[in-house]
Amino acid sequence: MAREQRRLAAIVAADVVGYSRLMGRDEAGTLAALKGLRKNVVDPAIAAHNGRLVKTTGDGLLLEFASVVEALRCVIEVQTEIATRRADMASDQPITLRMGVNLGDVIVEGDDILGDGVNVAARLQELAPPGGVAVSGRVHDDVIDRLEAHFEDLGPQILKNIARPVPVWRWSPNVGSSAARHRRAAVVITDVARFSTLMKLDAATTLATLTSLRREIIDPLTRRYRGRLVKPLGDGEMLEFPDAASAVGFVLKMQKAVALRSAAAPVERRLVYRVGVGLGDVFVLDGDLLGEGVMIAHRLAGLAEPGSACVSDAVHREVHGKIDAELVALGERQLNGVERPVVVWGLQAAKASAQGNLPRT
Repeated sequence: MAREQRRLAAIVAADVVGYSRLMGRDEAGTLAALKGLRKNVVDPAIAAHNGRLVKTTGDGLLLEFASVVEALRCVIEVQTEIATRRADMASDQPITLRMGVNLGDVIVEGDDILGDGVNVAARLQELAPPGGVAVSGRVHDDVIDRLEAHFEDLGPQILKNIARPVPVWRWSPNVGSSAARHRRAAVVITDVARFSTLMKLDAATTLATLTSLRREIIDPLTRRYRGRLVKPLGDGEMLEFPDAASAVGFVLKMQKAVALRSAAAPVERRLVYRVGVGLGDVFVLDGDLLGEGVMIAHRLAGLAEPGSACVSDAVHREVHGKIDAELVALGERQLNGVERPVVVWGLQAAKASAQGNLPRT
């Protein structure tokens, strides 16, 4: 049996921002613009920096370089040239790329490459700003003294299907020009308990119920408490509120409304949420939220019992004595990916709602 081939490589994942929207507006024009961009900018840069086009992925590209320095030089050259061309263009629909760069071990299968190194690059691309680049901490460490490029530290980030948080840095042509990208906010992460089990029992009903709860409960309550939907998270949501009191008020009302809606269903079929609430400085990137405060909220949602919420000590300090709810000290926890221990509090409405005995996941 032949041994699988592996090698260390710098991997670049690139993706066209708003591709579906551009295609819907002008399919022929978008394809022509993308073809021209490849021919005149991207392909020459890849060749100049000794890279290799591994494959195209519809609106994206996967590239491989033997040198991480050359990989970064290539993507910065490409993004800088695109920004320059955009400034000279009269068109209102320029092609814009997001790019992610990782350095890692890859599995070689013919001309293709696979493995966690590739997966991380793809997830980093999703965190990059339009026209910019997101790189892993390993890439940043290797290039920081070799390139005249300024990177912003986004801190450890949870990447989908990646076991450990990954330190992320980002670059864009105007990376130093928008310092006011941080703000203090309360972050709420919702997560449906036992979602996989519910989907196996009855996928159609589960998805219909989830859609109904979002439309009739979560969205109206988010607006009522001056919040906004940052993004859906599959079976949950990331929400932002201006302060802890608004976030906690939303959580209490939401959990109560969901419990009342679900009360008529058999216990094993009820759709209930676990929620995490964090408070602190967040990094705002094209409407998305990043940083330690977001990670804390994610981890707290994982600690919460079905139908309840966990909040950080910062949230507790702001709302203690000001809300009609029970806050139970759960002790200090070392949350995965968070440097310092976090004091965790359990949040439940003062009057327990009838939800039945739901198993944890």
